[in-house]
Amino acid sequence: MSTPTTVSSLAGLFAAALLLSPHALAQEPVSPPVEQKAPEIQALSLDEVASRAESLAAELLTMAPTESDTEALSKIDEELDRLKENIVSRVAGAQSALALLPSVQRLQGLEGQLTGLRDQLKVPDAALEKDLVELRVALDELEIAAATWKKTEAAARDEGASQATLRRIASTRRDIDRLRGELTSWRNKILTRRDSLVDPAASLDRTLAEVREAIAARIGGIFTLDRPPLWSPELAVSAREELSQGWTEQFAERRARLVRYLGDRQRVLILQMALFIGLALGLRALGLRARAQAEKSYGLGEAAQVFELPISMAAVITLVLVRQFHPLAPNLFVQLAVTALAFPTALIVYRLAPASMRPLVFALPVLFVADRCRDIMETLPTLQRLVLLVELVGALGFVFWLIRPSRLAGVPEELARTPFLRVVGTAMRVLVVLFSVAVFAEVVGLGNLVEIMGTAPLRSSYTALFIYALVKVLKSLVAYALVLRPLRLLRLVSRNRQLVRRHLDRGLRLLGLLTWISLTLSIFGMADPARSILSSVLGASLAVGAITISVENLVVFGITAWLSFVLARLVNFVLNEDVFSRMSLQRGVSYAVSSLVRYVLIFVGFLVALAAAGIQLSNLTVVAGGLGVGIGFGLQNVVNNFVSGLILLTERPVHVGDAVELHTQNLWGEIKHIGIRASVIRTWDGAEVIVPNGQLVSESVTNWTLSDRRRRLEVSVGVEYGTDAQRVIDLLVAVATEHSEVLDEPEPKALFVGFGDSSLDFLLRVWVGDFEGGFSVRSELAVAIQRALKEAQIGVPFPQRDLHLRTLSPGVASEIGRSSGVDARSKPGDSGETG
Repeated sequence: MSTPTTVSSLAGLFAAALLLSPHALAQEPVSPPVEQKAPEIQALSLDEVASRAESLAAELLTMAPTESDTEALSKIDEELDRLKENIVSRVAGAQSALALLPSVQRLQGLEGQLTGLRDQLKVPDAALEKDLVELRVALDELEIAAATWKKTEAAARDEGASQATLRRIASTRRDIDRLRGELTSWRNKILTRRDSLVDPAASLDRTLAEVREAIAARIGGIFTLDRPPLWSPELAVSAREELSQGWTEQFAERRARLVRYLGDRQRVLILQMALFIGLALGLRALGLRARAQAEKSYGLGEAAQVFELPISMAAVITLVLVRQFHPLAPNLFVQLAVTALAFPTALIVYRLAPASMRPLVFALPVLFVADRCRDIMETLPTLQRLVLLVELVGALGFVFWLIRPSRLAGVPEELARTPFLRVVGTAMRVLVVLFSVAVFAEVVGLGNLVEIMGTAPLRSSYTALFIYALVKVLKSLVAYALVLRPLRLLRLVSRNRQLVRRHLDRGLRLLGLLTWISLTLSIFGMADPARSILSSVLGASLAVGAITISVENLVVFGITAWLSFVLARLVNFVLNEDVFSRMSLQRGVSYAVSSLVRYVLIFVGFLVALAAAGIQLSNLTVVAGGLGVGIGFGLQNVVNNFVSGLILLTERPVHVGDAVELHTQNLWGEIKHIGIRASVIRTWDGAEVIVPNGQLVSESVTNWTLSDRRRRLEVSVGVEYGTDAQRVIDLLVAVATEHSEVLDEPEPKALFVGFGDSSLDFLLRVWVGDFEGGFSVRSELAVAIQRALKEAQIGVPFPQRDLHLRTLSPGVASEIGRSSGVDARSKPGDSGETG
């Protein structure tokens, strides 16, 4: 039903306020309701009657019930009829189960079913409540309108208004009264529907409270003898009675309920069967395509083995979704579906398990089927107890057989050291103790202890097996999906397929572990105590003045901040791998944009984390003031480097990968990272130097590769006197031109630079396109020049020095002569000369 715009807007704003500020509503004291004064009714002036009557007529049309409102109410009626029927059935079944002292797991299953019904009952109740609120507002507005027009009519008569005006007023009053009657009738219908929910809801709440009390009593009475021992004569009598007729009657009743349910849910069953067939065919085709398109470096491994069983994969996926397709199915239907799940699970695990673990794969499904049979016999407690004893003894004997020393000696040493087998070995030894205690407890009649020590560990093991198989199926789907379209078209997948697969596999394993822990807590009856302990821990708080800090706020803040970092890294990865790689951008733009996006996401995530933790930013004004004082006194350098980092990212005077030279520090290397506070420069010697961003902005920096990566090289050459200079220039240019790394533009140049002491000096200047290869090119050019000069028979002189001795003593002259093989005394009076 439609209501006036103002009412809808106010209701929407109020709902938004409730959703956006739960902490404020929880922490602020609730003020007593303020009594609102009734609005003062004033008559309309005669000149307003016509316009106000027309506008009111339009508003009344929007307030009247429509066909869509009638259809919505009919759908709610159908939903309520279905829910009430399910509630009656579930409550009756729960009461019958409570009379038979069911297990903790059975009680928890009943609790989940009843809670689910209670949640479903809230949906139509909330819809009816919303309609009632709108009707209440509309009726209040009509009351005001009726009083206003009644007073207007009286005032018009007193003023002697025309008959046309009086007829207009009377017609408007009749329209108001007629709509008020329709809305009142509509409200009564809604109230009738809502009142019909009272008894089912009350019955549901009473039964739910009884189930929860029974769970608490079973958990608290672990060491209570709640059943006769196995040697009791009455146990044999009870078993004979159940075998003679009890089981046939109970099974016939449950079978009839199952047949009735299957008849009512034929469409859902057909849809589920179509899903199974489609999955089986699709997975088979997917496996063939993926194996044909997978690269050799991308090993499918376990995924290929799992995809050899497409029918089992489809069965696991379909049966896991039974609860979603059949939330209110009879217990027998659920038990049969879960029993069927054991067989495809066993096939998948058998395909993946090592040879030493395959007996475990065969034993667990057999024990699980026995466990399901025991659940089906919930109305036959004696037979159920005997089946449980057989199941426990069989499990204990199998575990003993599995961990016997002769069998463990045959396990390869490298396999025995794997973490998985070590965990399994430890679990086996623990199960031996638990099953032994459970067998003893079952014999003497400690039923609650049997549930904790025997049934719960068994079902936890079954759950682990199913989750293991499901995780393997999902991991195989991920492995195959990454090699097929549309994912293979993404560059972030095609370039990093192994990395993406590894992260997704890790996430699936973590999700499987958390699911197993949650289900195991429920199996052991520890779900509610664990939630209570967790709530009490999260609810702990510390108050410092006007500021209250709770553990929940800290956890929420930490998780939200961590998620912001993960999101920033993910967005950065997507931008670099799949967005910027498809765009033509200047060098350094992609790094600058991705860095800024990362910092913005982290900053916004920090603000969201504060808001999620219930911290008002206005409460941080004192902290912000103190931070400002701290910045003013001691953090100037930090702020300077922070702002300089933003300048480097936006102005981009240096890019990642540039070769720079800092003259003040005599530092020369390559920019490896530009951070928000400091940058990393890797020197040519291999050292990584952390340089504050402020130095890169405020000091003189030589960027060798800012515009491009070309570099000019110079090679100095000296030849002997008497060589033709032009011949040398042509030879140098020819050598440079023949080198593959030397650029043609600018062209190589050779210059005659001067006359040296011992040589004619030349200079060869060339340009290379790769800065990093400059040193090797210089060396190669020098080698080629030396070879070319040798082939041209052009000598390369070396420095020569002549020493002239004018006056020598006889002893020195004689010594020099002996060392040089010349008799200096043969030329007395002559000067000695050597060179």
